[in-house]
Amino acid sequence: MPALAIIAALLGASLIAYALFMPPVARSQSNSAPLVGFAWSDTIGWISMHCSDLDACGSNAYGIIINSDGLLSGYAWSEHIGWISANTSDLSGCPSGACEARFSEGSLTGWLRALSPVGASESEHGGWDGWISLAGANYSITANDEGVFSGYAWGSDVVGWVSFNTAHSQVSTTYTECAAANICIDDDVYYRNQFCAETFVESCDYACSSGACVLPPAPSTTAGGALRVTPALVRPGDATRVRWEVQHATACQVTSAPSAGSWSGATGDYQSDPIAQITTFTLYCEGDGGELTQTATVRITPAWREI
Repeated sequence: MPALAIIAALLGASLIAYALFMPPVARSQSNSAPLVGFAWSDTIGWISMHCSDLDACGSNAYGIIINSDGLLSGYAWSEHIGWISANTSDLSGCPSGACEARFSEGSLTGWLRALSPVGASESEHGGWDGWISLAGANYSITANDEGVFSGYAWGSDVVGWVSFNTAHSQVSTTYTECAAANICIDDDVYYRNQFCAETFVESCDYACSSGACVLPPAPSTTAGGALRVTPALVRPGDATRVRWEVQHATACQVTSAPSAGSWSGATGDYQSDPIAQITTFTLYCEGDGGELTQTATVRITPAWREI
């Protein structure tokens, strides 16, 4: 018989019991997700986290909910110790730490509390106060990327260790402290999912910003640094001065056609060879962020002839 069928059969009789002790209905809030499946204690057996575990939501919509702010609310059910509350209002006076149950950074923290044992007096449980600790110095409950939980809670000598290894949830992605998004760590991009797990995406050659690689800036001329020729009008055989200044470039070359000189470098201030006809100078630069091309033309003064 499948494992879940066995669980359902073992807990089937408990449906009548919890129907007689129905807690206030824990309603799901927007951007929230139920914690479903079962926890297991060697002392008290199975604990149902959600009414869907027993196909009982039509008669009693109980369940523990992970809300959008990470706080847990609602009730789990045990046929032996009854309703187990995650509501902050039921957790005041907890033994230590924050008196709440919370899902944060991929782990459950805080407390749950059994409200009252079913079918047994408190004295039979040695005066147990119902507290179940979700995290301690040497135990914890965590969720993987798929929302499957693993680990143990501690419920004193009465309940003992409580395994969450068959519980899971599709946790909301709207947690403000851990929303699913790409993030930057140094110059690397990571994907951080709703469980705060980080997965390496890529390393940026230039920089990382707002969860994405930033392309380096394309080559560009500085203020007043565009390719220019002075003068731009010469008599045949005269020379001109060629100047430029470029930033964000890895290599630059200036050529001329017809040939009147060529130079390289991100900055330049050179005198051309003698110019005999209209000549175009071309600046071409390459950089990690792209390319740059500029031109400047030198023209020849007309030759005057008396008639």
